[in-house]
Amino acid sequence: MKKAKERVDIERLVTWALLDQGLGWSSGQSSGGNLMTLGTRIDSSGFSTPSVSLQSDDDALLVRAGIDAMASDVAELIIRHGRIGQRPDWCEEGVGDFVQKKSANGKLAWVFEKPGDYRSPRKPVMEFVGWRKEQVEYFRATYRLWWVGLEDLAAHLNTVMATHEATGPKAPFQPWLEEKPVIHTPDGPLESREKPRKRGSREYVEIDGKLIRRA
Repeated sequence: MKKAKERVDIERLVTWALLDQGLGWSSGQSSGGNLMTLGTRIDSSGFSTPSVSLQSDDDALLVRAGIDAMASDVAELIIRHGRIGQRPDWCEEGVGDFVQKKSANGKLAWVFEKPGDYRSPRKPVMEFVGWRKEQVEYFRATYRLWWVGLEDLAAHLNTVMATHEATGPKAPFQPWLEEKPVIHTPDGPLESREKPRKRGSREYVEIDGKLIRRA
């Protein structure tokens, strides 16, 4: 009986081939583990370079070959993130905003109509904090390019791999459009800025930098 193929999400399959199998820094095709390949042109992640000798499955070579056959910008994205098992940043915080600036002593900064006369009419000193709109658009376009690249790669690999079947990507296509889960408590729902944290065995939520025990 023919053995069933192992179903693996394409994002995990890429990380398996590039990181676990050591092909993120070499295609594995050249003798002596020559690293003069696409992967070596990508900025260093700070991780040590795995040996190509880790490679133990022919499907891993097919994954790397499939990536190398893609457009260079897509291939570099997939390699950069696949070999460290991370997704591209998509600016989860969204576009920043103007907030009132604070002085060195931590107090809100104001500009007075009559300098030195603190009873004269005043206006707040504002500054922009966070990502600019064009930065957010760039990062999210890059994320979509990475996602579509994985989808195309999965379709190709399923025509050539012997022991694996690529699924997904399970990663959301546009995560910034998805609603964040709401945590309900006796005091009402927690706002989106609240993040679950743990301190010892007790579970807390972080609200504006403060840890509050969840009811």
